Amino acid sequence: MSNNSEGMLDKKSFFVSTILDWETVNYRQFPWRNLKDNPFGVLVAEILLIQTFAEKVAPVYSLLMQLYPTAYDLASAQVNAVEDVIRPLGLTYRASQLVSMSNVLIDKYSGKVPDDYDELIELRGVGSYVACSTLCFGFSRRVPIIDANVERVIGRFFDLQWPIRDARTRREMQKLVGQLLPLKHFQEYNYGLIDFAALVCRHRRPNCGNCYLLRNCSSTRWLA
Repeated sequence: MSNNSEGMLDKKSFFVSTILDWETVNYRQFPWRNLKDNPFGVLVAEILLIQTFAEKVAPVYSLLMQLYPTAYDLASAQVNAVEDVIRPLGLTYRASQLVSMSNVLIDKYSGKVPDDYDELIELRGVGSYVACSTLCFGFSRRVPIIDANVERVIGRFFDLQWPIRDARTRREMQKLVGQLLPLKHFQEYNYGLIDFAALVCRHRRPNCGNCYLLRNCSSTRWLA
């Protein structure tokens, strides 16, 4: 094995272990996290979290799930009533998505959330990130999750282009994210990436001075 290959393995190992260590003391508690046997709650949360800060979603999610705790409850809801609940988040079109999705869950899956990626992405409002997050956090499946925030953290640390602008870099990113996913504690690791992106490796004004990854990061220019 070449020195470059050994160095890359060391860097990957450092990245994963550091994210896991950091998450043990910086884990953010939200009402949709660590739900036991409630993939529906996870799925609804992931849809609300699209392009929306988690702190803003938390109270809205809690109210929504109090009013409509199951797919049957949400499927029977009036779209305008759901819009009123989620209005503080903006993007109120998600109300019709949630009601439509819940009806499909009843018609095709007896009100249950499917545990298959291809079936999940057929649901209205569900893309690859939401599907993978639901599988990981709702079904304890070992799957990587990739969104713009994850790409930013990994892109900066491993010196990959971001935002991603071409198919080649997209493939490189997807391959690397998959390689980094640990065999154990993958849920904690995925939560760690999400939280680290939100609290430290921010899009604007990254908090490099408090970054556990800094000594091996390829993007120390962000200190400026």
